[in-house]
Amino acid sequence: MSKTINFYNVAIFKDNQKTDLEFLRFIDEVAMFPWDHRVRRIGENIAAMFPLHFNDSHREKRIIPFGKFRRNYKPFLGSVGTSDLRAIQNNIDIVELVTMVYDQRYRTAVLDYNMQGLKSKNIEEYFTSFIHRIEGSEWEIKLIPIISRRGQEDIERTMQIRYLEIKLKLDRYNQNIIDQGVRINNPGHQLILDVLDRFGTANTSIDAKNLKLEFNVGQGREATMNLETIKQLINILNLDNDYIDSVKVKYRDTNTRKLDTIDLKDIGKQFKDKILENDDNNNPASEYIGNTVVGLYQGYEGTLSQSYREFIADMVTSDFPRLVSEPREANRIPPERE
Repeated sequence: MSKTINFYNVAIFKDNQKTDLEFLRFIDEVAMFPWDHRVRRIGENIAAMFPLHFNDSHREKRIIPFGKFRRNYKPFLGSVGTSDLRAIQNNIDIVELVTMVYDQRYRTAVLDYNMQGLKSKNIEEYFTSFIHRIEGSEWEIKLIPIISRRGQEDIERTMQIRYLEIKLKLDRYNQNIIDQGVRINNPGHQLILDVLDRFGTANTSIDAKNLKLEFNVGQGREATMNLETIKQLINILNLDNDYIDSVKVKYRDTNTRKLDTIDLKDIGKQFKDKILENDDNNNPASEYIGNTVVGLYQGYEGTLSQSYREFIADMVTSDFPRLVSEPREANRIPPERE
């Protein structure tokens, strides 16, 4: 089950000014509050930060599960082996989980997407609700989307490309042609299929909607794919064409010398990626999702380091705000309807 992950920079704002205060400390202090004080009403939602997960190899990161409680959603439970149905008990709530991975080094939050779960705005409001209000001061936690600004010119300059993935959208006609092993009468598709022959080895998969082509190199630190062929392919591809779903490249940035992974279809949009695409776990736990993101983190460092430098440029120094565990009236949980 694949998951989309979105990237943000995070800061504590005072009077609309971005401060240099450590959000990692903020997270750890909130995590120490009692459970009944961490469960809060945020607008129309009831939300809570669940216990943190830690990765011993990455002490600057936190894996943070957020839950939205769906108290008025009580579906039935059943089994394919019987026609019996059971209603969920009134004292049990459905919890929609969203996982955040926070990295203090780049002041970055990665959020996995859950259509029914909390969104970034809800999480901002949740964290802000813990800050003690003082008349004349306004505090906020803000998650600022990281915009993907890297593009083909960065690929042109690189001396190392480690991975290329191309996804094509398929209609029923094109899928049938590919399944039968017949060349497609389309210059874009034809070029990509020809590239398969030039590389010799690749992973190819077809589902109902997509053709995915993956090209990799070995484990050597300096190993690279054929630069001329890859750059030629990227230049010829019409990235604006609707049949191309994504063109993902993992390469070494010539300025930072860090590895970076970009999708050339997402230039100018929020930086994002997909994880767990080949994973059979249909209901992964937050710790599993978080550690997956942590394991892939090195591949995003080029974009994250550039965004970090821009993000901290206008930060101001401030004293850390006082956090309060007792929810304000607006954040107290209303009684459940009978």
